[in-house]
Amino acid sequence: DSGAWSKRTSKLRRRMQEPRLSENQMLSILSVAADDGLLDGSVIGAALSRCAQGRWWDATLQVRELQLREGIQPDPMIRNQYLKALAASVRKAEGFGEDAARQRKVLGLAKQAWEEAPPDPN
Repeated sequence: DSGAWSKRTSKLRRRMQEPRLSENQMLSILSVAADDGLLDGSVIGAALSRCAQGRWWDATLQVRELQLREGIQPDPMIRNQYLKALAASVRKAEGFGEDAARQRKVLGLAKQAWEEAPPDPN
């Protein structure tokens, strides 16, 4: 459950938010965490938040794939972080404007995520 902010995963969540963390470093940390059985919704959410901050398109898609592969339920918090990461990463990593190829893909990905997660209880 992504709402359970366990002490077990607090270091992982904190690492996801390090300003100098690169896309590859983050993905490596997540891979090790998955191997160690330390992935939960809160870690996936933190990773998606970092993807949004960095406008990391490929990492966003890889985090989503990892979430699904590990059987982490797409609850409203994860869904919202994923949608924010998709929206942010449509913009080019540097400079201004949107990446046209990403724009064509984002709507379908967002619709799929929206339909998978249960409604937000609030």
